[in-house]
Amino acid sequence: MGKLKQKMIEEMDMAVDTVFASNGVTFTKHCTDHLGWGEIPHFITRLRDYYKLLGREIIEVNSYHNSGWDFLSDAQAKPAENGIEIKWRESNVQSI
Repeated sequence: MGKLKQKMIEEMDMAVDTVFASNGVTFTKHCTDHLGWGEIPHFITRLRDYYKLLGREIIEVNSYHNSGWDFLSDAQAKPAENGIEIKWRESNVQSI
């Protein structure tokens, strides 16, 4: 298997999907904590290429920060996380 294909598989395997079945839209989070600031633009470019290869139409790209703080227990529930969130749908789905 080629290095590029292996890198794509590894990076997509780390992603977390949230599906909204009513309109075929999916939100996928890609953590960027393992990257330096200078690497993030290249990471986003790779993600765009991956999604195109997978037949996914990107609707929107956003950054996110999850503090990991649980306000109900007033304690740190998990480590903070930064990342890129991609809103997408399958390329062959018609818009309403």
